[in-house]
Amino acid sequence: MSDIFWGIILTGLFTLTASLGGNLLANHFNSRRLDREREMSLRKDIYLAAAEAAAAGLIAVGRFADLEVPDKQLTEGYLDRAPSVVKVHIIANVETVKAVVTFTGELSAAFFRLFARRLPLVLQKKQIAFLSGQRDSFTKEQSRMIELMKQHNMDGIDDPNRWNTFQNIFDFERRRSEETTQAVDALNASLIPKHVQFLEEVVDETIKLGRLLTPALFSIRKELELPIDEPEFRRISEEATAKQVESLKEFIRDLQSIIAAQLPATGGAPPAPDS
Repeated sequence: MSDIFWGIILTGLFTLTASLGGNLLANHFNSRRLDREREMSLRKDIYLAAAEAAAAGLIAVGRFADLEVPDKQLTEGYLDRAPSVVKVHIIANVETVKAVVTFTGELSAAFFRLFARRLPLVLQKKQIAFLSGQRDSFTKEQSRMIELMKQHNMDGIDDPNRWNTFQNIFDFERRRSEETTQAVDALNASLIPKHVQFLEEVVDETIKLGRLLTPALFSIRKELELPIDEPEFRRISEEATAKQVESLKEFIRDLQSIIAAQLPATGGAPPAPDS
């Protein structure tokens, strides 16, 4: 065969090889691109879930300041989402894992510290509620005696012993009511400043945890290739934190002024009707 014929054949083969090679190369890069997109999408999903867990953790810390919230409800919002944080350890780099572990470890420690500080306040509040309930029952009994004494007078009954019994019961319940009121007032006066101090501790824990969360945020954004001006972010974050702290201090000063102006007053009992 002529050289021209072989030249045509070889040219065709080279063209076909180049075409196949190009397609294979393109498919390879497309496959890599799709794999990377799937990986980045998975990372985003995991990190977003972890971010929700972190936010729930900070909310749980703030919930400790509300003494009305039952103990078992303090951290349930965070605990429901906590498993998503474990997934971060599977996909994250060392820098991110270190930042996340530091945050979650300090969050758990904050829960323990705040629970230990909160427990005496909750018990004191329960004691106040118990005594207040007793005082209400004493007051009801006083009112019942007053009604019986009124009915005694209306019926025109001349029975000094019966009247004295009503009077003695009324006086007994009044003394119990007054003593209980004094105890409640003393406990309230003691609880309020301790509660205010505890509120400051809760805010301090929240601020500290927020600052620990920042390195994790920066590291995650790097992994997701989301640019961020770290110095500017830190500046904005610190300014916002400073404003929140100052607002809290102002609130506490106002609250302390109100407490000082409104000293607890002893509740009086209704007087007994004259015989």
